[in-house]
Amino acid sequence: MSRPTLTFFEIDKLDIDELSKDELRLAFFHNIDLIYYLNKGKTAEQLREYRIAIQSGVDEDFINLHVGWEVIRYIRMLHNQGYKLDFLRKYMKSPKGKPALEEDTLVKVLKCHLTHNTSSIDFLNVKRDLVDGFIYGLSKGYDLTPLVRVGMKLDEDILYLLINLIGSHIDVRPFINKTWTAEQIEAILRAKPVINPPSLIQNYINNKFTGGQIEEVVKGIRFGDGKLVSKKDEDGNPIYNEYQMYEIVEGIRFGLRTEEYSNPNMSDFEMRQIREQLMSQKDLHGHNNRGRLRANKPKKIFVK
Repeated sequence: MSRPTLTFFEIDKLDIDELSKDELRLAFFHNIDLIYYLNKGKTAEQLREYRIAIQSGVDEDFINLHVGWEVIRYIRMLHNQGYKLDFLRKYMKSPKGKPALEEDTLVKVLKCHLTHNTSSIDFLNVKRDLVDGFIYGLSKGYDLTPLVRVGMKLDEDILYLLINLIGSHIDVRPFINKTWTAEQIEAILRAKPVINPPSLIQNYINNKFTGGQIEEVVKGIRFGDGKLVSKKDEDGNPIYNEYQMYEIVEGIRFGLRTEEYSNPNMSDFEMRQIREQLMSQKDLHGHNNRGRLRANKPKKIFVK
């Protein structure tokens, strides 16, 4: 801590506002020199935060000239509550240099750190528009380290979906190794009562399935044959479109001979015709076990 370079009377003669003089006087009584900060054009409010921070014993390495009073206040609060400030060094490498993080981001990180450890996340690797999402996840106590590697690539909707997965104790690594849309992830989340999302991805689907196709696969699993509905070609593409999957799921559901029409080369219309014929035959033989509930059909025009 440097000693004041001005006497009490010299402070009185300065051509500055009275509030700033008051801060210099208080600093003088505590053997703190604020003239350096005053010469940088700081307001009385900023001088007050500098004074209290230094008076509280905050390392002057963290009293940065290029940030506003709010940053300094949160740094002081962290120090007073016994937090180590080393996590800040990557963001504020020098008290004289401009911080590596934007000030609004720095404020959010410091505020969050008061209640939840943020040191596991390097916010230099997080897009600015995703900062609030990461802060939200940390404030919930979630381990967001799996998301750090993709913090510059995600969009906001996907980030919040992944955070919700983490909150549901679901391994998100399968989602961040490939590109998934919000629609796909939402369909996978809805599948949770039927099948655990990691098992769904590992055994049945990939990111080449649309959200609608994923929903049909889940119905197939529910009715006993998800493998048939989720068949893929050698490139990993689903061999059935969404409507074809629906026809197969209906067949599985009512115990029809799906092998008679589970052919991806058939048109949607042909598959429907055969499935309805099989259903009619079953009705004639008195084996109609259709209930009132019916799976929702995909909205699609038949192709003959």
